[in-house]
Amino acid sequence: MRLNRIGIKLVLVMAAMLAVEAGVRYYFTAESNAANFHDDFMKSARFHAESLAQAAEYGLLTRDGRELERVADMLRLPGDSDLLYVAFYDENGELLASRQWSKEPIQVSKSIKPVAAFTVHLCNNPDHRLAECHEFSVPVQVSQAMVGMEEDVGKSAAGGAAAETATVVAVRSCADVLARTKADQRKMLVLSSGILGVFTIILIVLAFQLVRPIRTLAAGTERVAAGNLETDVDIGRRRDEFRTLADSFNRMTAQLRQQRDQILSHNRELERKVAERTAELERANVQLEEANRSLEALATTDELTGLCNRRRFLEILTTEVERSNRYGSNLALVMVDIDQFKIINDTYGHAFGDRVLVEAAQLLRHEARQTDLVARYGGDEFMVLMPNTSTEEAVSAAERIRTKVGHRHISDGDRQVHLSISAGISAARPQGAATPDGLVRAADEALYAAKHSG
Repeated sequence: MRLNRIGIKLVLVMAAMLAVEAGVRYYFTAESNAANFHDDFMKSARFHAESLAQAAEYGLLTRDGRELERVADMLRLPGDSDLLYVAFYDENGELLASRQWSKEPIQVSKSIKPVAAFTVHLCNNPDHRLAECHEFSVPVQVSQAMVGMEEDVGKSAAGGAAAETATVVAVRSCADVLARTKADQRKMLVLSSGILGVFTIILIVLAFQLVRPIRTLAAGTERVAAGNLETDVDIGRRRDEFRTLADSFNRMTAQLRQQRDQILSHNRELERKVAERTAELERANVQLEEANRSLEALATTDELTGLCNRRRFLEILTTEVERSNRYGSNLALVMVDIDQFKIINDTYGHAFGDRVLVEAAQLLRHEARQTDLVARYGGDEFMVLMPNTSTEEAVSAAERIRTKVGHRHISDGDRQVHLSISAGISAARPQGAATPDGLVRAADEALYAAKHSG
């Protein structure tokens, strides 16, 4: 059967992957078995050590070395080659007796530190024969009261018998367990390596057959991605799925070339429309900005005089009062009123009255300092806000403004009036607690007094 179908090649690839996966699984199963062998070894060794400790209670109490050796021989299972030696220590950790079954003699410790609970650890013995061995230490409570030994030992006490803690040490080798597990691992490793080697060769052959047309198609795809739509791919005389893919690729590039030409034509038309629309939007934005500037001017500027209007003036006054209260700076407010404005307005008409207001606004703005704010408060009333200005300085400035305005005559050819003003002054003193309403009210009261005092 010829391997001229990608499906068959993929089946072989999957089979190879399954074979490798099975080998790996067997290998890790051996690892798991090794862990289970070690757990079983530790459980049985602990049970044996605890059983040995229970059987040795009498010998430990009587300090009978022969009895302890007999107990060790009696509890050693036939064919138990893992048990290397057993040692019995009194409550002070001194060696009472020991029994060895290793092929070569082992140096047993003459004394140890008594243990209070069951312990197990790897042997820390320089003797190479104890490599991969575990030492199990079991505490044994030996009481003078057990099996009627009070009189023989002669250490009974009122209210109960004293108890001491002796220690039984059993050393077991896990070399056989490790040898079995390593043998299983070696077998699994050899099997996995063999399977992997065979299928690696198969995969290399299949990969060569699969990669060559893929590289051809990939190169064609890169040329198309780079913008070269005049690309066609040729994979030879193959009659598998790659031939179908190559034919589809060539049809795709032909359609892309056709669509490219159409898109270019549409893009040119779209660019023309976008340019026209952009120009319209730019004109609309310019008109919108002008409208916003006009709205902002209407919202903050008095239409007749061009001065700051009442709403904007109160916002700035509030800010300046807060700054004066916070930093303890001087702040003065001058309220100006045109004398006899109602008579002028009623006598000469509203148009002439508006001219008087405009002239007065220009004079106030001209005579005020750059740091001062001149605003139309309403009707014929104007405000001059003077930051960092004391009461005396404000009085001097107001008098100067009043004198300058008093020298001005307004005429429209047939009619002429003499312009004069009255002013009221209020001030926020340093370290004070002024309010905007308080300053305006104080200035208004001072203006009222000025008008009535002439």
